[in-house]
Amino acid sequence: MLPCNVVGRTRINEQAAYEAARWLANMSHELRTPLNAIIGFSELMLRSMDGLSERQIAYAGDIHRSGRHLLEIVGDVLTLTGLETGSLPLVIEPVDLAALMELCADRLRTAERPMKVRLEITQIGEPFSVLGDPNAFREMFCKLIANAARSGPANAPVQVVLSGSKDGGAMVAISNTGSAARRETITHTLRPLECRDATIAQEFCNSGIGLILVKKLVELHDGVLSVHNSADNGTTVGVEFPSKRVLALEPASKAAG
Repeated sequence: MLPCNVVGRTRINEQAAYEAARWLANMSHELRTPLNAIIGFSELMLRSMDGLSERQIAYAGDIHRSGRHLLEIVGDVLTLTGLETGSLPLVIEPVDLAALMELCADRLRTAERPMKVRLEITQIGEPFSVLGDPNAFREMFCKLIANAARSGPANAPVQVVLSGSKDGGAMVAISNTGSAARRETITHTLRPLECRDATIAQEFCNSGIGLILVKKLVELHDGVLSVHNSADNGTTVGVEFPSKRVLALEPASKAAG
């Protein structure tokens, strides 16, 4: 049995973390209003370019892209704090991961800032679905595919391998052929606000929030996130789910979307 002072400190720390998450969520909401105004005004400038010089048009485009990027980061912060405080409940249903990967690639190709994403999906063994929240799965795997495409060589494929594990679980491995992230960088990347390497911050973990959010979503589905790197083969991010969440894929099964 834990001593009373240890239990007391634990409760204080948990309450402090909860209050910090609420404060961060409130601040993020406050940021959204001026950001939407900035994005909207820059869109208006881009639609009504009469009288603007080429330099002014370029500036308006930079403002719009930067605003959208910052709004995406704010959205990630809100999602992360919602998960931390328990205000975002998960809706669990079978999700066809192979179809979900294609859906994520399509969304990235047709996004406002489109990415050239070429997937190579390999299914090892029988196809399967995983019990999870479809929105959470889209969030985590779209971010992992985007990171892999962003950090790999131009026009190089993102490789996705779906396989079963010996204990009946499921593994998803997403790889690129770019420069490998250093092991100590990976460790910091998975901790909030500790993405210190400028190159990796831009290419691998982006804002430093994205991969942390993915890790949290994976853990809420009883999964494990792992990152492996090789000087020759780039970086592979693995997501493993336990057998209790894995189902044989029915013919009519579809990824929610």
